[in-house]
Amino acid sequence: MPSCLALITNMLTDARERALAIGLWATTFALGMAAGPLVGGTGRVDLLSVALSLGASLPLVYAIRHADTHGFDTHTTATLVASAA
Repeated sequence: MPSCLALITNMLTDARERALAIGLWATTFALGMAAGPLVGGTGRVDLLSVALSLGASLPLVYAIRHADTHGFDTHTTATLVASAA
């Protein structure tokens, strides 16, 4: 969670956009916390699903950060394709 807020704070320099982004982040976080146990139920942790979720989301986050820093290039494209596969 702190890393998300750090990204929002560093990427959005306009105070109004930053306030909106933090508000949207907090809202979706709260809704996810409330809906998670209702939708997913309670039970044991599925490690395969955790690994697959991380395998899809981490390259996507990396590609977004890389595109922000270095522009949209072939490295970014390859990382996006890898996260979608």
